[in-house]
Amino acid sequence: MFKLPTKPQLTGEVIKNSAYLFKLCFPKIFYFILIDIALSILFHISMPQINSLEPKTIMLAMEDSFIFITFYAVITVMIHTAMFYQIGMIAKQCDLGISVSLLKSLQKLLPIMLATILYLVLIGIGLMIIIPGIILAVSLRFFTPLILFENVSVMDSLKISYQLVRGNWLRTLVVLAIPLLFSMSLGIIISGLFTNILIMQIVYLVVDKMLIPLFYAAILLQFYDLKLRNNLPIESNDFIA
Repeated sequence: MFKLPTKPQLTGEVIKNSAYLFKLCFPKIFYFILIDIALSILFHISMPQINSLEPKTIMLAMEDSFIFITFYAVITVMIHTAMFYQIGMIAKQCDLGISVSLLKSLQKLLPIMLATILYLVLIGIGLMIIIPGIILAVSLRFFTPLILFENVSVMDSLKISYQLVRGNWLRTLVVLAIPLLFSMSLGIIISGLFTNILIMQIVYLVVDKMLIPLFYAAILLQFYDLKLRNNLPIESNDFIA
């Protein structure tokens, strides 16, 4: 059984609890992970041009398959939103099942999609001078729990996320970077055991998808830690649909 903390934690504690929450959630979100893996493999096999090192080739492939890519993106966001929501419910000890998570993801799909697009655009602009992009990537990342569990608007989710992280940016960077670096390192090591390029890509993709819930658990727990550090209460019914 998982219990959310009632006071701010050390960085190591947040990371440790993220791993524990991931372990608890994994069997219950495994169906989402399998669907995500299947969709990703299908996408990569259907569009090998996406893996090209030539930007022009990638752009042409995206133009030719715009409808397919859009459909894939929408389904992927829906699956990931449902996954994130179920992790949140498990953390609050009110897991209502896969069907409720899927329903919630459908209800919040449009704002999550819009916030994701805006988030990526802002990061892309910031990355033109590198450092602002990195700062924004961390500072704005909590739009997902804010939209899902706090029912705030798209613009407010990004604004509030930035306000929550302010003064805690470095700590937040460490919490979010560790699961990403772990996933990346493990993916490189395991995929490196193969010589076929396509197999290497698929193996890396599978490892990445299997560990995405660890990253989501870290986002969720860091979100609540930031709320506590900003003297904001964690309501007992935050995760109820």
